[in-house]
Amino acid sequence: TDSAALALIHAAQLDWLATALAGTAQATLPMLSAASPFKSGDRGGPDHFTDIAAGPLYLRSLYDVYMYPNAIRALRITGADLADWLERAASRFLQLRAWVTDQPLLDPDAPAYNFDVIAGVTYDFDLSGPARYGAHGALLNPCASRVRNLRHRDQPIRPDAQFAIATNNFRAAG
Repeated sequence: TDSAALALIHAAQLDWLATALAGTAQATLPMLSAASPFKSGDRGGPDHFTDIAAGPLYLRSLYDVYMYPNAIRALRITGADLADWLERAASRFLQLRAWVTDQPLLDPDAPAYNFDVIAGVTYDFDLSGPARYGAHGALLNPCASRVRNLRHRDQPIRPDAQFAIATNNFRAAG
């Protein structure tokens, strides 16, 4: 889910995107932001989290929130691209079986930094089905679909809808 750290990244990226697209034909596109929780326990261990104390915001705190030297990028994507992007994010979760207790939720092989949260849309994941992608991005089940209720401004997103999305160069490269 979203967090205060991700909200900060999304706000910065959306501000950059609006400024970068101002005065262009793309300025009318709905604007989204993709970011992932770089520090969320995961492989870094139980102390691998961001905790910024109340009070002044220091540069070291910003580095803790966004520790990679990525550059910001803008992409034009379709609703189909967006749904597929979220399917890739959903690979962070294991398939859950009905009526089975004590199931692990997270795939330990799927790094947290590959779990993108997209700001500007709402969606749900249905974990009762298999993941489309494996933990490291390989297409496993081309027909699998875990993304449900994908909406922008409370309206269903058509596959041919157009969006501008702010992300980093690592994501923009594929």
